[in-house]
Amino acid sequence: MANTDKDPKTGVFVPHEIQIIAEKTPDQFQDMIDQYFENLWDERKFQGRDGSSWTEPYMRPPTYAGLALALGTTRRTIIRYMKDDTNPCHSELTRALERIADYAEQALYDRSSTSGAQFSLRVNHRYGEEEAGGGDGFVQNITTPAPAATGKAIAKWDGD
Repeated sequence: MANTDKDPKTGVFVPHEIQIIAEKTPDQFQDMIDQYFENLWDERKFQGRDGSSWTEPYMRPPTYAGLALALGTTRRTIIRYMKDDTNPCHSELTRALERIADYAEQALYDRSSTSGAQFSLRVNHRYGEEEAGGGDGFVQNITTPAPAATGKAIAKWDGD
């Protein structure tokens, strides 16, 4: 399957990005994921007013796009790949995406990054959607006002 666009078993076209994922064993896949998360750690250099300098470790935020680049594929392919529970590396990818969601959830409690974390959880992890099983903390129902010509309220019961 490495040099072809069709799955030899089914004869169905398989995009190149999914081939890259499908050619990996779960252990190889997990190693790539672990390497991605390890590479997020970096050091910041600081300099004090007195001229002293020091470094502190910090972790860059993990993202879907970053994970996709580390796996040699695209964000969209990961999303498509997650829809099929029968894929051999599905559980490894699910755990990786849960780690990304965990980071975003923790960022909700950091005053400097709450709106970005809310956006990431809503878009990438479907928080606030009924079928996803996530919380409903980000859902905002907006009722549009009735047109001026029909300013009469709708009766709640038939007899009104």
